[in-house]
Amino acid sequence: MQTKQLLSQLIGYDSQCVKSNKDIALFIASLFPPENVTIDRFKSKNSLDLYNVTIKIQGLNKNLPPLIFSGHTDTVPVSGSWLTDPFDAVEKNKEIFGLGAVDMKGGLTALIQTARQLIITKPERDVYFFFDADEEGGGEGGSRFLTQYTFNQADIIIAEPTDKKIIIGQKGVMELKITFSGRAQHVSLADQTYNEKNNAIYKAAAAIDCLKKLELELNAYEGNMFTSPTLTVCQITGGSGVNIVPAKTEMIISCRFLPSQQVEQIKASIIKAMKTIDKFVVVEDLLIGSANLVPAENPFVKLCLMIASSVGQSVQLDVFSGWTQAGIYRSWGSCLIWGPGQMNLAHTVKEQVAIKDIDLMSDIYLNLAKN
Repeated sequence: MQTKQLLSQLIGYDSQCVKSNKDIALFIASLFPPENVTIDRFKSKNSLDLYNVTIKIQGLNKNLPPLIFSGHTDTVPVSGSWLTDPFDAVEKNKEIFGLGAVDMKGGLTALIQTARQLIITKPERDVYFFFDADEEGGGEGGSRFLTQYTFNQADIIIAEPTDKKIIIGQKGVMELKITFSGRAQHVSLADQTYNEKNNAIYKAAAAIDCLKKLELELNAYEGNMFTSPTLTVCQITGGSGVNIVPAKTEMIISCRFLPSQQVEQIKASIIKAMKTIDKFVVVEDLLIGSANLVPAENPFVKLCLMIASSVGQSVQLDVFSGWTQAGIYRSWGSCLIWGPGQMNLAHTVKEQVAIKDIDLMSDIYLNLAKN
């Protein structure tokens, strides 16, 4: 199957993260001999029917550490004003447009083409292809792989779009839900003293001022290749009626921290600040994902640079401000992010990826498996 045809078929599957990924997962599984395929069906926390697919290709030398490739099968939900059907791949100037074209069905296409070649030619070492669900949601698919497989000193590639750069590091992510409690009362009986003490929205407003101070402290932290860590208030919900003092307010915040920072210390400082406002405040983890940094002198990094050079590519090492499943799989070994497409097009109505970039990365992946 040609690259354009395969990518078009993948885009044609509606695999938004708010839906089941069954169809695209089973399609990917159908492209390989059954003896190489493991399908894991499970329910998400939101009761979605989800599927992880593993393709394992046994290598010639069992003594070598494994090579792992990772790609997620889901996309973000449709948003914005698409000029075309987001599930109907459109070609323009040898670029393919569609929902998930760059994030990351272009990467999936490169991985599938690589795996199909390795089935025929055999890799030097064991190679695993992990196609997971829910990366754009709660990350349940990747976390599930982590509980099912154990690796030591593996080499790992996350096929997210990277503008042809090799991403050796990423920030970590911490998303928290902060709940403030108040005491309901008819507004006609609530003066300022009552509101300051019992209005849950007033408490959230005071919390924002505290969080802004912590934000400034984090922004001042320097991290070599990385931009500064960040802290952002993302959502606030509260109140039950126009004439009732709010008895509950929920706030969701997101922090992006550096590999050199301890996330538990950051979390502890946030909780401490929130308790000065409401001693009964509840702080819950929504997502805590590790930061990741692979040294530039790491042998796998050097191998990737050598392979890129062998196919005529001069690539740059860089770090990423966002978060990917490198934060999950880093416990298995050296985890890099390297895939086709421009990362700034992800999650936009202009998602597009060049066929030549997919073919180039497939060639690179194949060389990595054989080296």
